[in-house]
Amino acid sequence: MKMLIAVVFLKEIMIANQDLLLFSPIRRCRFGEEKIARLSRLILENKDVVNASATFRYEFRRVLFLSSEGTLVAENRPYIMLTVSAYGLADDGMSLPLHKNYFAFELDELPSDEVLVKEAEQLSAKISELVKAPVVQAYSGPALLSGAAAGVFFHEIFGHRIEGQRLKSDFDGQTFKHMTGEQVLPEVLSVLDDPSLRYYGDVPLYGHYKFDDQGIEGDKDVGS
Repeated sequence: MKMLIAVVFLKEIMIANQDLLLFSPIRRCRFGEEKIARLSRLILENKDVVNASATFRYEFRRVLFLSSEGTLVAENRPYIMLTVSAYGLADDGMSLPLHKNYFAFELDELPSDEVLVKEAEQLSAKISELVKAPVVQAYSGPALLSGAAAGVFFHEIFGHRIEGQRLKSDFDGQTFKHMTGEQVLPEVLSVLDDPSLRYYGDVPLYGHYKFDDQGIEGDKDVGS
């Protein structure tokens, strides 16, 4: 018998169409509501933006794990997510959503006000570019991806396919189910899976944990 117990202290502030919705907090955060509202209003000043929102989410989880084998694990998991979203509408009715996420373990790890305003303005400007951009035609051939897009693309085509529950599920492709120990990537590439890594440089890592939901300690694993 295994049990996973999570206790969550949560405050969430959400701005949508300049309306402030404040959920009753269990604990007060120093992150100001006016800062969130300002980001939302700034984006909505753009006539090409039909909707915008800024959401701040703060969670502090105290996770307790107890197994029939006698394993007892207690772990604190702080979680802060700031999301800025904007939506445009092309002349043909196509919806054009863009989102910018900021993850942190502590409030002082979030970007400064100046950086948040600058990147909100860039998000708004990108919506205007998309509204005016022609529709992409079907294409088959080489593609050059930006750093962020390349990371997401690799995550989607490879990362999800090596997840344990997907390899066991009959509803998934199980691409690498019978390829343990085999080379599946070009020799110039290798993948490091290390949930114990809390930061990469000074960037907080969303996938960090000390113990997983089965009480197993996170450890480094290198694949190729």
